[in-house]
Amino acid sequence: MNDSLLEVNSLTLDYHLAGRKMRALDKVSFSLKKGQVMGVAGESGCGKSTMGLSIIGLLPQIAKIPRGEIVFQGEDLLRKSQRQMDKDIRGQKISMIFQNPQNALNHVFKIGTQMTDFLRFQQINQKLKKRSNKKQLYEMAVRQLEDTGISDSSERIHNYPFEFSGGMKQRVMISMALSSQTSLLIADEPTTALDMTIEAQILDLLMKLRSKYDTSILYISHNLGVL
Repeated sequence: MNDSLLEVNSLTLDYHLAGRKMRALDKVSFSLKKGQVMGVAGESGCGKSTMGLSIIGLLPQIAKIPRGEIVFQGEDLLRKSQRQMDKDIRGQKISMIFQNPQNALNHVFKIGTQMTDFLRFQQINQKLKKRSNKKQLYEMAVRQLEDTGISDSSERIHNYPFEFSGGMKQRVMISMALSSQTSLLIADEPTTALDMTIEAQILDLLMKLRSKYDTSILYISHNLGVL
């Protein structure tokens, strides 16, 4: 019996730009089991982030995949439309956190607004018969912040992103990524912009949440010490 959550088979990707074709991924293959943590190492520009974006389906238009498979829970994601990815996969079953949380949060909206909007969007896509009201969504968001170690969550949820440190912003992104108890979390160098003390805290947090939610993690980094 195949117990793999994710299987990538001979994934090949080219960037087409100004009449030139540049190969970014060449016959990449690996498998990831449920609850497993896998590290992806490589120097800057070698295609690590491109691989992560391929899995979650967030590639730019100049990227083309001539061959390969990305089989997630028995389905080839490359055969799904962007609408299907938005509705069934992205943010529901597969989530991604990036190295710079500064660019992932909108600085004109409060943390609570962004988190509850995300939760509402998930419930709409899940087609729940009974959706949470505004108060219930806020309560869910507060609990998620508490899970990531943010103290005074009921107060801090009313802050704007600029009132949070870099480490706290990354905790917010992690809480949003795991809000649907996602099966696969792609972490694209999430601690690069943080100092070493906060980096250790974020790594410890990821391992605790992985155990709590039984989530598989694909951790992308150029830092072998972190891996």
